[in-house]
Amino acid sequence: SMFRPHSTKIAGVDWDFNNPTAFVVAELGAADNVHWLYEQQWHGTELNVRCKAIAEFCKFNEVEDIYADAAGADENYTLREHLYNIGADTRLTPVPFNKYKMAGIQARRWFLENERETISPECPGLIHDSKRYRYAETQQGVKKDDVVKENDHTVDAVTAAYAVRFGDVTGND
Repeated sequence: SMFRPHSTKIAGVDWDFNNPTAFVVAELGAADNVHWLYEQQWHGTELNVRCKAIAEFCKFNEVEDIYADAAGADENYTLREHLYNIGADTRLTPVPFNKYKMAGIQARRWFLENERETISPECPGLIHDSKRYRYAETQQGVKKDDVVKENDHTVDAVTAAYAVRFGDVTGND
């Protein structure tokens, strides 16, 4: 396994119907440092195939929590079934993005500015999307509309995790 034994693992999922589904997994280090160590993206793949792969990964690697886009209600229901059937102890928390996205973006920015996030080379999509995303951010500051229109599924997946897990870091709920 790429993870340390007995460490806390969390994951973010961004469901999409036409574009990829992104699944990104972090290990939490000392002082809640966030180390993104694994990513998987699926393009045009049947839902049960995606959910089975996520559930198996979570069981094998003892992932504690998945934070998933709440808009995918059917997807989350199916993933819960797969987690249950395989006997995974992973909790699935749906994240209403329209409500929590900015909190997640702000929390992640705090982690980045304080050098509390690292991204493994095993996460090339997240590395690419994060660079593009941060470049746009420094150009004109975060404009809500610009961010929402981006097709950065890996960034949305980690933002979901930050929103719920660390949304209070910056005093935003």
